[in-house]
Amino acid sequence: GKAPGFPKVQIPPVQGRTLYVIPRKGSSTVEMMVGHRGILSTEPNRIPLELGMFVFGSDFTSRLPTVLRKDNGWTYGATASFEFIDSPRKDWGVFGIYTFPQEQFAELAIPKAVELYEEYVKTGVTEKELKFAQNSLANSYPFSQATAKQRPNMRTYSLLEGAPFYTDAEYKKR
Repeated sequence: GKAPGFPKVQIPPVQGRTLYVIPRKGSSTVEMMVGHRGILSTEPNRIPLELGMFVFGSDFTSRLPTVLRKDNGWTYGATASFEFIDSPRKDWGVFGIYTFPQEQFAELAIPKAVELYEEYVKTGVTEKELKFAQNSLANSYPFSQATAKQRPNMRTYSLLEGAPFYTDAEYKKR
């Protein structure tokens, strides 16, 4: 039979910023996630947004890990994605910036991550970053469908959530 529908999630607008600090005794790193409401699984601009996330923080060569890890040595890793907690959903996903700086660098890395994001929102991508991201994403997309597990997962996500399932050629064209 037909599956029952789920109630629409109502997310109130966020005013200002809230910081939660949860200490973990004995840890040498400070896990940090900055987030807000993400995109819908059916977002028509999903591929351009994925390209933007590639430039900002979803790849090891992106701005966020370059500044926090390579340039300053504050953390082993940093990433940004619209697929935190779960993939984008038909009732909203979660955008997040995640890093885990060493304890002594947390007070530097966390504000810098937010600053980088705000700067990115204002300035966008450069032509060089755009070309590199387009090439990288087009060439890596086939690997998202490389296994017998990935293909049915993508198709199931498409059927349940409305996310598009692109062939390699369709993805490259977009």
